[in-house]
Amino acid sequence: MDQTKKKPTILVVDDTPANIDVVKGVLGKNYLVQAAINGKMALQIVKKQIPDLILLDIIMPKMDGYEICRCLKADDASKNIPIIFLTSKTEMQDEVKGLELGAVDYVTKPIRAPILLARVKTHLKLRSLQQALEHQAITDYLTGCCNRRYFMHQASRELSYHHRHQRSLALLMFDIDHFKRVNDTYGHLIGDLVLQETANVVQQSLRKTDIFARFGGEEFIILLPETETDMAMAIAERTRKILQLKIPNSMDKITVSIGVALNKIDDSLEQLLLNVDNALYKAKDNGRDMVILAA
Repeated sequence: MDQTKKKPTILVVDDTPANIDVVKGVLGKNYLVQAAINGKMALQIVKKQIPDLILLDIIMPKMDGYEICRCLKADDASKNIPIIFLTSKTEMQDEVKGLELGAVDYVTKPIRAPILLARVKTHLKLRSLQQALEHQAITDYLTGCCNRRYFMHQASRELSYHHRHQRSLALLMFDIDHFKRVNDTYGHLIGDLVLQETANVVQQSLRKTDIFARFGGEEFIILLPETETDMAMAIAERTRKILQLKIPNSMDKITVSIGVALNKIDDSLEQLLLNVDNALYKAKDNGRDMVILAA
């Protein structure tokens, strides 16, 4: 395995190659250091691959460090990258301006290796802790898939986008048939294993653009962007089949009932959820282990 892939990536942006060489000399042993000699190059690099931290010079031609920082902070994809200004400017107002724009720190030139190493290490650790908290906030603790709160946020954004562009979006909602019986017969630890395996199997079967979440209890939901009725029904039927899973330490299997709903022109998210929920309950009322499309 390539060990460099495990190293955090630092992007240094400076129009003076000698300064870049100094930074590489200080950080190269512990980090993967990328370089950009101007703002345009820096933004292109970030667009292709998000670095773990950026060291940013202020005084550069055409686009200075402040403007680069503004661009990065205005983009959802890059707004959380820690930025340390690395500059010869020492006036207090310069430091304040950089921090107000969203930088996390300010290191002056000439570079002192121990100071730069300590600041980089500190802010990478803080970013790692922040990412862990962000992950916990959107993840279901038991199954590892998205939680309901995150799903509702993303689903609202996706529905607005699909309405604006008049594109089809589908929701699949399913739950495990007779799940109470599984808990009562085999115990809650086995029930938890069933939920975990259900989530794992579904996550491996979906497209990268799909959003999968535990909606509550034994109930799960899938948002399928850019999906017409036939494809949604095919995905639902495939999901039903792959979830005929064996219960651990038993010859018994689980089944799932699935409701499917497509967005209509004026549907709110609440209405779409109501439609898919009604379809799910119809599937359960009609005998379970089946897929029903909302009217």
